[in-house]
Amino acid sequence: MNQPQRLQDGTLVTLFDANHCPGSVLFLFETLTGNFLHTGDLRAEDCLIDQLKSKSLPKLDILFLDTTYMNPRYVFPPQKAVIDEVCRFVKTELERYPKTLVVCGTYMIGKERVVQAIAETMGSKIAVNRPKMNIIKCLNDEKLTSRLTLDYKSTNLFVVFGSSSLKQLQDTLAQHSRFHRLINVWPSGWEYRKGGPILSVKPSGNITIVGAPYSEHSSYGELEKLVRALRPARIVPTVNVSKNEEMQKTFSQWLAPANISQIFK
Repeated sequence: MNQPQRLQDGTLVTLFDANHCPGSVLFLFETLTGNFLHTGDLRAEDCLIDQLKSKSLPKLDILFLDTTYMNPRYVFPPQKAVIDEVCRFVKTELERYPKTLVVCGTYMIGKERVVQAIAETMGSKIAVNRPKMNIIKCLNDEKLTSRLTLDYKSTNLFVVFGSSSLKQLQDTLAQHSRFHRLINVWPSGWEYRKGGPILSVKPSGNITIVGAPYSEHSSYGELEKLVRALRPARIVPTVNVSKNEEMQKTFSQWLAPANISQIFK
């Protein structure tokens, strides 16, 4: 990581943390025909942009950019702000209703920061199935691994794959009758709603579904910051490519020389 490696053809390849799921990286290729940065999936928060700026990257000929949220409607909060809000909500609810089961949706890999923060807030283990356990062990994250358990009877924090329907949550609560209530946390950038509170809280009887606009992809504003910081000669979107023409117009605006009158306002 962060150290260029020379291939047999002379190409220099450097990997940088992508601030996405564990193990995700950006690839910088410095070749005889040009310099190319492929972001893969990334969350371009200020820490990542500052890291790249500190590396004195070469002038980029092409930036292959994760454009998952390349839409001005998606300006969701920083990850930490969302995680803090989720933890506050869970803590408050558990103080009111101690016999509450917390179920957090994740992917096979991804969303670990949310689950780990909830576990630390609750002081609980994280119940996972064997495949999830095996994957997380590959990350060599001792702090996270120490929180895991295969014993669903030993904790009130479960991890499930993806989002869950109300019926699935009702069935889960029925299978674990020692709990009286259930909170389902679903962290996803698609949960973002402009204006209003950070979390979307939907109670239904003794089950509460909490939509948290936590994303491991860049928000629209972060994409703009990244493009302005790197100033590539060309940008190739890697998501929603059918909207390439529309996106290129926006990229051109971001890369246009600053208006002198605005600089000296």
